Amino acid sequence: MVITLKKFWETVHVEKVHSCFRILLDKKPIVLPGKTILEVDTLKMANCIAQEWRNVAKTKGDVVSYQKLPMTRIVGTMIEKISPKRDIYINALIPYFNSDCLCYFSDNSAQLLARQKEAWLPAIKLFENKFGFSVKTTLGVMPIIQDFEGIKQIKNYLMNLSDAKLTAMTLLVPSLGSFILSILIVERVYSPSEAYTIAFFDELYQSKVWGQDREQEKKHTEIKTDIEDAYSFLSILC
Repeated sequence: MVITLKKFWETVHVEKVHSCFRILLDKKPIVLPGKTILEVDTLKMANCIAQEWRNVAKTKGDVVSYQKLPMTRIVGTMIEKISPKRDIYINALIPYFNSDCLCYFSDNSAQLLARQKEAWLPAIKLFENKFGFSVKTTLGVMPIIQDFEGIKQIKNYLMNLSDAKLTAMTLLVPSLGSFILSILIVERVYSPSEAYTIAFFDELYQSKVWGQDREQEKKHTEIKTDIEDAYSFLSILC
């Protein structure tokens, strides 16, 4: 569901309250969909959110979508969803490791398999070097289950992430379809564009050969935006 509201404010300011910062719309703090007052720990993020609200609409009464306020939306998700329910989100992320797109190689095209190995194996190796265990891969689409000790390490990694990094993971993993690439973004090993190209390299290759229809183009534009927004959020807070 896309949350919208009508512009009612004339001015946007940042106010320090104790050790946090609030964004004021006509001297009233922004209230999130769950009725929590939006507060952030850094002035840099507060200024970024304030600028979003200054730019999102020109005239009173204009309809504003939260989709056009990415930092507000992501911070709100962190405050009202991720932070109070970390365990739920961590447990929801774990299964993505077993279905990671980088672990399923082609079993019907030698040419595609070679391209996949070239694109995916370096990322898998970087991940393995960080965590010290081997990632299971397969040919075809039959589901695989990663080793228990590996899953245990991944869960421990997630449990030790800050709220901001865990929030970024909840955005990156579904967008990329890759737990491995999401961690490599969070750890600043890959940029958003590098991870996107690796995750979707075959689709991108096919689109160059056969062209891309409007629905595909829209889908990939949204994916790239989501990945870039998550990375921007991380860059500001971490």
